[in-house]
Amino acid sequence: MHALLLSLLLAQAATEPAEKFPFDPKLESVYERAFDQVQEGQFEQARPGVEQLVREAPDNPRAWRLLGFLESKEKPQKAEEAFQRALELGIDGKRRADVLRSLATQAMDTPARRPQARKWIDEALRLNPEEPGALYFSAVFLTEDGNFALARERVERLLELHPDMAGAHALHAAILANQGEDEAAAEEVAVARAGGAEAAFFQEVESRGDHARMFRLAWQIPLGMVLFLGSSLGLLYLAGTLLSRVQVKRLAAVDARLLRDEQTPQERRIDQLYNAVLWAGSLLFYVSVPMTLVLTLVTGGALIYGLFLLPRIPVKLILIALVVGLGGLWAIIRGLFVSGPKDNGGRVLTEEEAPRLFAALTEVAEVARARKVDKVYLDADAGIGVREAGGTWRVLLGGGERILHLGYAALRGLSITELKAILAHEYGHFSHGETRLNPVISRIQTSVIHTLQGMAELGQSTYVNPVYWFLRAYFFVYLGVTMGHSRRRELLADRAAALAYGGDAFGAALTRAIRNGELFERSAIATLVMMRRTGRPCQNLYRCLDAADTLTPGSLRELRAKELVEREQGKYDSHPPPHERIARVAGIPAHRPVEDATALSLFEAPEKLAEELTGELAGKVEDYLTHQGDELPPVRGEVVPALQEQFASAVAFHRDALDLRERKHAEADGALVDSARKLEETVGSGDPFIVPVLQEMAQAQHRMGDTPAAQASLQRAIGILEALPLRDQGEIDALKQQLENVSSKAA
Repeated sequence: MHALLLSLLLAQAATEPAEKFPFDPKLESVYERAFDQVQEGQFEQARPGVEQLVREAPDNPRAWRLLGFLESKEKPQKAEEAFQRALELGIDGKRRADVLRSLATQAMDTPARRPQARKWIDEALRLNPEEPGALYFSAVFLTEDGNFALARERVERLLELHPDMAGAHALHAAILANQGEDEAAAEEVAVARAGGAEAAFFQEVESRGDHARMFRLAWQIPLGMVLFLGSSLGLLYLAGTLLSRVQVKRLAAVDARLLRDEQTPQERRIDQLYNAVLWAGSLLFYVSVPMTLVLTLVTGGALIYGLFLLPRIPVKLILIALVVGLGGLWAIIRGLFVSGPKDNGGRVLTEEEAPRLFAALTEVAEVARARKVDKVYLDADAGIGVREAGGTWRVLLGGGERILHLGYAALRGLSITELKAILAHEYGHFSHGETRLNPVISRIQTSVIHTLQGMAELGQSTYVNPVYWFLRAYFFVYLGVTMGHSRRRELLADRAAALAYGGDAFGAALTRAIRNGELFERSAIATLVMMRRTGRPCQNLYRCLDAADTLTPGSLRELRAKELVEREQGKYDSHPPPHERIARVAGIPAHRPVEDATALSLFEAPEKLAEELTGELAGKVEDYLTHQGDELPPVRGEVVPALQEQFASAVAFHRDALDLRERKHAEADGALVDSARKLEETVGSGDPFIVPVLQEMAQAQHRMGDTPAAQASLQRAIGILEALPLRDQGEIDALKQQLENVSSKAA
C-alpha cells in the first residue's frame, strides 16, 4: 500500500508547477535526478543526491519532502521528521497536501495518533481535493464513522482519478454494502480481486441473499381511487378551461360604460359557478390525501410483491420499492403539515402620519361597499396589494384582519384620483371575497409543491409512483383554474374602480403603477449599490429614481412601455395583459370628483417617510455588501442631495444607453456618448470611476466615425490611471493598445 500511494503521489507531484522555493541550477539537476530515482523505486541510488540536497539546501522544503518520500518505507520515524521539517519551512499547495497525507499514513496505525491523522487528512483535502491518498483515508475514516454517503463520494472521486486502484475498489465495495447496494458492492469486489486485493468481508457480500415480506392489497379499492382521481381531475380541467375562456369573452363583450353595477345578474351566476368549481378543486385535494397515501403504499407493496416472484431477488430494486412506498408516504404527510410563508409585517403607517390618506381609504371602502382595512403597511417597493390575516377559519368566515400593503415607490407620479382608483381596485378583491379564499388556495399549492419536491428528492424511483404524476397534473390543473379565476377577478375589480373613478383615470394609474414597478425593480437596488460602493450617501432613493427617469431616452421609454403594457397573456398569469385591462375600461365615466393633487400630498411628511424607507433599504444593501466581502469606502458627507440625484441620474442614463446598445438600437452609440459625458461632468474628469465609461464612449465614438474624439477619450482614461498612486499597469497597457488600434484603423 505504501509503495502504491507513494507512486501516485509522486506521479501527481511531477505534473505540478514549480515551487516558490527553487534550487540553484546545480542543485536543481540533482533534485530532478533524485526525484526520478525515488519515483522509479531506486531508493539507494537516490540517497546520495537527496542527502546532498538536505545538506546544501537545508532551508528548502522540497529537499525535506523528497527525503520523507525516500525514508517512508524503511525509516518511518525519520520520514516523519523530514515531512514535519518540510511543513515548518512553508511547503505549500498540492505538495503540502501530499506531505500531510504522508504524515497521516505514518500516524494512523497508532490508535492514539489517529485523531491527528484525521486532521492532517482533512487539511490535505482542503488543499488538494484530488489528492489520492487523502481521498482514500478520508473515505476509511468516514466509513468507520458510519457516514457512508460522504465516504462513497470520496472513494468514487478517487476511482475516477485512479480506476485501477484495487484497494479503493475494495473500500468502495464495503461502503456500497453498508448502504444496501449489494449488487454494486459485489461488482466492486470482483474488480478488487482482479487487482490483487483480498478482504474478509468479500465472501459475505457476494453470498448475501435478499428476503422480504409479501404485501397484498385488494386491487378493487386502489383501482377505484385511481379512476375517481383521474375522472375528477379531468372534469376540473374541463370546467376550469371552459369557464375561463367563455366568461372572459363575455366580460369583454359587455359594454361597461352602460353598467350601473360592476356585475350583471348573469355574471353573478357565472361567478357562483366559478366559485363552486374552485371549491370543488380545493376539496378534491383534501379528499385525495388519504387516497394518495393508500396508493403510495399499494404501489410500493405491488413492486415488492412482483420482485419476490422473480427467480433472484435484487436487493437494490427492493430498496427502491421501499423508497417508493415509505418515502412517498412520508413526503405526502410532510407536505400536509408544511407551514406557509411567515408574515414579516412591515412599517405600520398610522393615521396621524397620513390623515388624508386614511380619509381616502374610508371613502374608497364606502364606494366599494367593503369593510375598511384594519392596518396599512408602508413598504419601500412599488407594490400595492391587500390580504387578510389571521387563522384560516377566521379568514374564511370574513373575520380576518384586513391589511393594505402600500409601496411608496408606487405613488410616484400618481394623482389622488388615480391612487383612489387603484385602492378601489384592491378593495374590490375584499368585496368579491377572493381574499378569504386565498389562504386556502395558497395552503393547497404550498402543500402540493412541497410534496412533489419531497418525492423528487427520492430520485428517479419516484417516477414509478402514480401519485407523483397525479399530484403534478393536479397542481397545473388547479393552478390553471385559480389563475383563470384570478384574471376574471382582476377584470371585475378593474371595472369596479373604473365605475367609481373613471376608466381613463384607472388606465392611467395602472400604466403609471406598472412603470413605477419596473423602474424600481430595475434601478432601486442597483442605484443604492452603486452609490454605496462609491462612498456616496443616498438620502432619498425616490428622488434619485425620479431624476433617473427624466434622463431615460424617449425611444427606450417607448420600447419598455410597449413591452410592459402589450405583453401576451400566459396560461398561468394571475393578471390579464395590461393593454387588455386598459382597453376594457376605457371611456367609463367617473362618478366621483376628479382630484389632480399628487397622491403624496395625502401624507403629512412624505419626504421624511421617503428618507426613512431609503435608510432602511440602504442599511439592508450595506449589510448585504458587507456580508459579500465588499470593502466599502467611508460615506462622503459632502455629497448633498442634489449631487446624489445628479449622480444617480447620470449612472441610470448610462445603463439606459447600454440597454439600447444591447438592443442594437440605432440611437445607442449617441446615447452612450451623451451619457458618458454626463457621468464625466458629474463625478469629475479625474475620478477613476469613469475610466470604463470613457472606454465605452471611445468605442461608441469610433463606431460613429469620430476617431479624434475616441482617441481623446482613451487618452483621458489613460491619464486618470497614470495619475493614481497605485497604478494598474495591465489596465493602462490595455487602454494604450485600444488607443493604438483606434489610431491604426484611422490611418
